[in-house]
Amino acid sequence: MANLAAGQGPCRECGQEATHTAQQLNHDEAAALMRRAGLEPLEQFSGVDRPWRCRHGRCGREVSPTYTNTKRGQGGCRSCAAQDASARLLMPEPTARAIMNASRLEPLEPYRGSNKPWRCRHACGRTVTPTLNNVAAGRGICRYCNSAFPYAGPATLYLVADRDAVKIGCAKRGGTRIDEHRRRAWQLAWSLDVPTGDDAYNLEQAVIAWWRDELGLSPAYTSDHMPQWGATETARWEDMPPDSVLARVEQLAEMLGLPPLRPHLTRYLEERPASACTPLGSRDRRRAVASGQLALPGL
Repeated sequence: MANLAAGQGPCRECGQEATHTAQQLNHDEAAALMRRAGLEPLEQFSGVDRPWRCRHGRCGREVSPTYTNTKRGQGGCRSCAAQDASARLLMPEPTARAIMNASRLEPLEPYRGSNKPWRCRHACGRTVTPTLNNVAAGRGICRYCNSAFPYAGPATLYLVADRDAVKIGCAKRGGTRIDEHRRRAWQLAWSLDVPTGDDAYNLEQAVIAWWRDELGLSPAYTSDHMPQWGATETARWEDMPPDSVLARVEQLAEMLGLPPLRPHLTRYLEERPASACTPLGSRDRRRAVASGQLALPGL
């Protein structure tokens, strides 16, 4: 009776609901705070702790912060917050340029991050795109000066095949790379002499992009099958017979403005090899056949 006489009301739940209603923000008041934070509401306000669908003015993304978190200054957009944090931690550009200059590299564009390719001119005069992290570790400074592969000299693009797969690759002209594949039961299907290693590498990468990005083909083998490297450059024979790959390479070469290329063909351009590749070298393979651990091709 005394509480009622003091005006407290007869029902606790109804009293709490009335207090909540009296204190609740209306849409216009809540939206004003969100707009000051760069957020444009896309629906009616439904509560301070409920996700509120908005569009972030800075990036245009649709986000769903709460009114409470936005009032606390959290920003409302995780992607932009991550970019801001990255920018705060970014090495000062003068320091980054000094690291590149110490390796005789002259940056040709603004610094964007230690793991991103940075277009530079090396002391040899060629344009390269190393990352700051690699240069700081003494790696990848100039592929023309510091690689065994002749990016600026004559090279070969080739395709080897086995019973189940094909592998695209590039190598120094007259080198031993194709022989390394033969020792593991691959057969050369075709090869092309190209003017430079740059041309061979660009053609190889264009073929791999065609397989993975356009056709959605997965590698035919894993690194366990190919200890000599190159498993990521394989495709299943049924999907990519050697003559189809050669036709695509000739199209790509024309698109890249290369002079007409004369292919060196073998019978495996159309004939499917009988044996599958193996991680064993030729000597270990002969021993395995002699001991009965490996069957001869075709048996």
